[in-house]
Amino acid sequence: MMCKRCGSVPVVHDEALQRTLEDAARTAHFVVDGQETEIKGLCESCSGGG
Repeated sequence: MMCKRCGSVPVVHDEALQRTLEDAARTAHFVVDGQETEIKGLCESCSGGG
């Protein structure tokens, strides 16, 4: 995730999401040689939630 306001980039490890992405690649007959997923938005502090 990347905060569009302050630029913070917390690293999140989600094994279920990782498996889903690997399954999608395998279904597309794609050989993965690395993976990076980016979600843009506002962190808790910048969104007023913190």
